[in-house]
Amino acid sequence: MDGQEMINELRAQASEKYRENMIRMGIPAENSIGVATSVVRGLAKKAGKSQELAFELWNTKYHEARMLAHEWMEGESKALRWIGKDAAKELETMVKAEGRGRLISANTRMGKESGGSG
Repeated sequence: MDGQEMINELRAQASEKYRENMIRMGIPAENSIGVATSVVRGLAKKAGKSQELAFELWNTKYHEARMLAHEWMEGESKALRWIGKDAAKELETMVKAEGRGRLISANTRMGKESGGSG
């Protein structure tokens, strides 16, 4: 199964009720399909682990696809999974500010002044 087939499977399992709930919890509408976590986990078990597929799904930016990719992460350390999840969440808010050699948080004064360019 490739990435597009997985996305199609997620869409087939989608529910507007779950999508609306995800949006209410702060997940952007354009990044949500609307699939229950239990369905995502079941699909992850059914498909088996694949690092290549995990990377492909992560790059779709769909929340559920990223949950699948997260399920396939190598290593079994729950602590490392949570650290990775937090780091990924933080990366989504990083912006390039003029005059800075590194990315900064869009939530800082300088990040807000930069207008999120980058």
